[in-house]
Amino acid sequence: MAFQTSAVIEAMRQLADVRRGAGQDDAYQFALAWMVGARMAQLGMLSEGTSLLSLTSKDAWLEADSEIGKLCVGIIWGKELVTSNLDREVSQAASIASDLLQRAPEFYLSVSDALWHLPSLRGGELQVLAPEACDLLFSVLGAPHGAKVWIPFDPVGQLTSRAMRLGLNPELQGPHAWPTEFQRLCHAVLGKFAEDSHRTTDAPKDADGKRELEVDYLIAVSPMGARLQPGMGWRQWEGYDERLSQNRMLVEKIGPINQLRLDRSDAWTPAALWPRVKRRAVFLTAQSLLFARGQEQRLREEWVRGAYPIDLILSLPGRMYSYASIAPALLAFDRQASGQELRMGDLSKLTIRTGFNGRAAKTLDLEKCLEVLNLRDPFDQERRVVDMHFGGLDRYTDRLDELIREVAFKKLLEADCNLQPTRHLHPELILSGQRLLLRDLVEVIRAPVSTNDRYSVAAIEVGIPDLGSWRAVKPIAPEPNNQVRTVRIRERRREESALRKGDIVMSIKGTVGKTALIDEHLVQAPGSSSNKEAWTLVTSGNCIALRLRSSEITSEYLLMYFRSKEFEHQRDALQVGAVIPHVTPDVLCDSVKIPMPSQVELEQVQEKYKQLCDLESKAESANLMIADIVQSLWRVSL
Repeated sequence: MAFQTSAVIEAMRQLADVRRGAGQDDAYQFALAWMVGARMAQLGMLSEGTSLLSLTSKDAWLEADSEIGKLCVGIIWGKELVTSNLDREVSQAASIASDLLQRAPEFYLSVSDALWHLPSLRGGELQVLAPEACDLLFSVLGAPHGAKVWIPFDPVGQLTSRAMRLGLNPELQGPHAWPTEFQRLCHAVLGKFAEDSHRTTDAPKDADGKRELEVDYLIAVSPMGARLQPGMGWRQWEGYDERLSQNRMLVEKIGPINQLRLDRSDAWTPAALWPRVKRRAVFLTAQSLLFARGQEQRLREEWVRGAYPIDLILSLPGRMYSYASIAPALLAFDRQASGQELRMGDLSKLTIRTGFNGRAAKTLDLEKCLEVLNLRDPFDQERRVVDMHFGGLDRYTDRLDELIREVAFKKLLEADCNLQPTRHLHPELILSGQRLLLRDLVEVIRAPVSTNDRYSVAAIEVGIPDLGSWRAVKPIAPEPNNQVRTVRIRERRREESALRKGDIVMSIKGTVGKTALIDEHLVQAPGSSSNKEAWTLVTSGNCIALRLRSSEITSEYLLMYFRSKEFEHQRDALQVGAVIPHVTPDVLCDSVKIPMPSQVELEQVQEKYKQLCDLESKAESANLMIADIVQSLWRVSL
């Protein structure tokens, strides 16, 4: 199949080059239209005794299929296209398509994957998946030969073509089936030519206006982050879930009809479609479903407390979608799952450099993923890894068994129903001695909201660049020749947001856990001794301040603990975020446990802190001396 895909990529590039005088959008539609023409010839839809070369005539297209033919004619000959060499372009294109048909008779199964490898042709609006991610979905599904698989979301036919290759029976009806002209062309490449073929077999509606449909298997890859709008028609595909319907935070009753109170596609899709599945379903969604608050949190709580049959949750690498770099998550539901524990895996590190068809990039290392999951590759006889990768460069080499583990639902409840695998894959930390929650020891000071209000005041902002030193932060007043960051805040909010001496500033977004101690609560303007002219300190938006309210420990002791490996282990287990790692202040304060020292231990830590500050100061002085010596060597005279 690797050869077939290479041949299709080459042919589509050649077809786009033929139409190089037109815009990019027209170029990829032109190439795809000729893929449809090749499929027409293969299915014997052309006039008897004629070949694919007869498609140099508009009438030949219309005779083959009136609707799709008319669409292709509009693309190839153009509605307003004026090209002196049009006849030559059409003749060249027909020859390229004819040659492809002879070289790769199963080309139609590779057209959708070819779009992934041709970013300049696919257009930004097309929802194309990495081929390895598509293969992983079918490996996790594990449907037997001949099984009916419901595929409600498949814009360019990637999943449908794989179902056909595996001898499965794809069911294409659903809320998002082939609505655009481009998707009609993709549908036609797979042999579905009738304009409304995806609608003619739609399941009938019941008295409540919901579709009557049950399937054994389901693969659902809904548009990431899409909002459900009135009139989209998605609601009619919601299945009835008896337990979910009892939760009025998730389901509203409109007369006799139950409707999910979910308006984001990533949460709606598994909640709505899983009740229609009798065996196994696989969903690809945004990772925010696994940790976000709001409707996602309520849904996860119902899944965990209701012992839903979730079999597997995986986090995947980023760039699996053509239109988004956000890393997705894979969820598998199975009617045979226990509802007491599930498997969680973090596959985000399993990438490999690919050189498929000469295009260098990183993609999912499917071979390693299947090894972690102990699954076979259903396409193994078709796959030639040597054709697709640069000899295994940049592959993950650490232990694979550390990337997956069984997690009990009881542990999920203790973690506030957070389902992100990285939260649960760390070995459980054994904490000894007397400890208190961070919440019991500190008060959280949050960053103020910036404003342009005329009654606002300026404050100095302490952010990530200021953190990391052992010695306390000593900001200077802003001047034209320095780069001190300032922010304007509402005057009435200044007191509650202002930092004080002894506060610890910690980054909670991006670079998580970087810390520093604050030395002074005010910064005097140059030449001023009045507090009215002093600058207040506040944290930036990606930081918080922790103000000690316990006399049992000191700020220096707490800072030292925040720099320890033990704290790093606790902190890393709390991080969430598919793109930008972060931890919420509430989770941090309610989860991190601080060891309570004796007086002797406290004094020892205080002494170590002073030693670190002295060493840092000496190191800084030594570096300055080194720089001065280097600068004095053989000065350049200009």
